[in-house]
Amino acid sequence: MRDARILIVGTGKAFGGTERVALALAGAFAASGAEVRCVVDPGAAAFRGHLRAAGVATAPIAEASTRALAVPLEEEIRRFRPAVVHIHRNWPLADRYAAAAAARGGAGRIVATEHVRVEECGLRDRFAKRLLARRDDRIIAVSGAVRESLIHYWRIPGGRIEVIPNGIDTARFRDVPRPDPDPFPEGAAPRIGSIGRLERQKGYDVLLDAFPRIREALPGAALVVAGEGGLRAELEARAGRLGLSGAVRFPGAIPDAAPFLAGLDLFVLPSRWEGLPLTILEAMAAGVPITATAVDGTGEAVRDGKEASLVPPENPERLAEAVLDAIRDGEGARRRAEAARARVEQRYSLAGMVDRYREAYGW
Repeated sequence: MRDARILIVGTGKAFGGTERVALALAGAFAASGAEVRCVVDPGAAAFRGHLRAAGVATAPIAEASTRALAVPLEEEIRRFRPAVVHIHRNWPLADRYAAAAAARGGAGRIVATEHVRVEECGLRDRFAKRLLARRDDRIIAVSGAVRESLIHYWRIPGGRIEVIPNGIDTARFRDVPRPDPDPFPEGAAPRIGSIGRLERQKGYDVLLDAFPRIREALPGAALVVAGEGGLRAELEARAGRLGLSGAVRFPGAIPDAAPFLAGLDLFVLPSRWEGLPLTILEAMAAGVPITATAVDGTGEAVRDGKEASLVPPENPERLAEAVLDAIRDGEGARRRAEAARARVEQRYSLAGMVDRYREAYGW
């Protein structure tokens, strides 16, 4: 692999799960001797900084959302001459002309990873997706739910789609001390937390609506939601209207999830939809009990009653009940957390993900 060149295309503006997977793959392949470069949005400072820290060169190029915007990407491919162009799509039509640019630029192989299930597009976009997907040599879905969506909603032939689940470095989450400084109010018990982008997808408005009932049953309970996003001010205002200002905190993005997870009594992810969320995998690796919504890849990673407690999305009453049950059933929650840790180490390791992508690259 010493002479191999990989161009990773990840032009999302945020630093979310898609970008973190792209970063992990870029770092792993660079460490194994490949020459790796990553195309990033010019404004994606956080993503670019993480890549540079991992020793991965970057090229600031905007998303190839039109034929004209795909020209700089094609030129970059001609200059770099990669054996593989790996496109990470944080929704099905992201970088829609990237594969065409890769083909025109002379890329040896085009691999596209689909990171999320989205089914809110019209017939014109769905038809465009089917046409554009013909350029991809390999199509990867991060979960079975994403694969089924590509087949049944987007009408991509199932024989062209392979599932490669996201993976994490599970060792980073073992025997980690609690965070310092502590984001929770002094004396908070139980300590309930989540990590995610503050956007509608993640369902934090539903969690806030559930929290008054949780506080009524457990007056010392506190909630910390780490992450940034366009709904932060709206969520903070909602917490205020619900009388939760002293019990709910939004500290923004955190540099390392491991200490935060180590300080939790319960991790909650109330998403409306997902691909395969890294935060669930990280909570599994940290051995913290989990309550989440039974959506898409979340329900594949953790199963109700076995590794977590799962509830339907958009249901604050059921979410509150599940949180209270998990807190009260301490021994059962700990058993599920132990099972979740064993499952993530067996099924969702970083090494396993890298090996499967190496095969997808044809190496």
